[in-house]
Formats: sequence, structure tokens, C-alpha cells
Amino acid sequence: MQELQSQNPMILGALGELEFLSQDAKTRQIYEERLKADLDYNSGMVDAFRRGEEKGILMGKQEGILEGEFRKSINTARIMREKGFSQEEILEITGLTKEDLLKNGILI
Repeated sequence: MQELQSQNPMILGALGELEFLSQDAKTRQIYEERLKADLDYNSGMVDAFRRGEEKGILMGKQEGILEGEFRKSINTARIMREKGFSQEEILEITGLTKEDLLKNGILI
């Protein structure tokens, strides 16, 4: 043990802590409770991170679907404009707003 202590000062610290804890049952119990609380907290944080990550992925997929649907509506509006549909008809059929049509160059 002395050889290990001289090679790594962290081992010396760990041995000191182990000796301290082994002397008093109450101190050991407090230490173990604190260690368990730390482990429970870390486990909860990992679980929350994973749930948040899963939720973020799902939200991203949903946004992608909505963006795809929006792009389809814009393309439909473009075709409708080329075929002579009125602005009101385009808005009603596609569900887009006038601002959407202006931003995408369908209305000037």
C-alpha cells in the first residue's frame, strides 16, 4: 500500500477517507446516505436528459413534417397562380396566408 501511495497521491487521500469512515458507524451511515443521494440525483439527471433528448427528436420530426406540408402548399399555390386562380381561391384552398404568398414570391 505504501508503494501505491507514493505513486499516486489520490490513493493516499482515498485511504485517509476510508480510515476516517471506518472508525465511526454514524459517520459511515451519513456518508453512505450522501453517496446514495448523489447516485440517485445523477441517475435522475441522466433519465431527464434522455427524456428531453427524445422529446427534442420528436419535436424536430414534427417540425420537419409541418415544413414539408408548408412547402407542398406553397408549390400548390404556385401552380394555382399559374393556372389563373384568384388570390382568394388560393388562400382558401391552400390554407396559406397572404404573407406566406408574398414571402414566397407567389404574389407581388
